[in-house]
Amino acid sequence: MAATANSATADQASACLGEFSASGCTHLALSLQKFNGGLHYQDNFVGLALEQISSVGDAGSLKAQKIVPFARDEMDQDSLLCVQVGEAGDSVVGYDLSSSAVTEQTGMSYGQYLESMRQKLLTKKLVYEDGLGLVSVA
Repeated sequence: MAATANSATADQASACLGEFSASGCTHLALSLQKFNGGLHYQDNFVGLALEQISSVGDAGSLKAQKIVPFARDEMDQDSLLCVQVGEAGDSVVGYDLSSSAVTEQTGMSYGQYLESMRQKLLTKKLVYEDGLGLVSVA
């Protein structure tokens, strides 16, 4: 696949994830190839491009911990959404750069995380609001 303005090649995504020993994160790799940082996640979290993933991984010592940042909160630059690579599988976690700690365990893989967002959108439990991103509706 040739890269377009907001996409990445399979080799570029694989090389970036390889820096975190996360080559098995196929759903994340596919998202990066297609959007390369262009996805909006829940609340104010916006996807990181490959270059940002690598630099945040270096700055936060995340590479050694096998924690791959894929989104950053636009309002709180220290709050990240990450994939934590583990022996039992990969899991989406919340991570705080200022405290260097995992703040939330979702118990979901990246693919499951996207599917849960999709389900919430379809059932109107999650809506997009300008300036706020994807927000939960009671």
